[in-house]
Amino acid sequence: MQTIGLMWLDTDKKTTFSEKLLKGVDFFRNKYEVSGKVACQVKEIPKDFEPIENVNVTVSKSILPHHFWIGLSNGDFRKDKEVEEKENGKD
Repeated sequence: MQTIGLMWLDTDKKTTFSEKLLKGVDFFRNKYEVSGKVACQVKEIPKDFEPIENVNVTVSKSILPHHFWIGLSNGDFRKDKEVEEKENGKD
């Protein structure tokens, strides 16, 4: 079950599936200030897909073409240590 996430749309025909996915994952990590393993659901995985470290890609029939659901599972939420210390006043 995904608890934190976003739907990423990329229809650029000049970039590969992996490039689109990496762009979405980078945006997600920066927006939510998280690191570590990320889950991604897509309509289909192309044959030329090159796996990305710490990104678990699965197929879901409920995802529309050119869309990527990028998020974290329940137990995977972890803010970066630097952000956490800043929030707790330990600059």
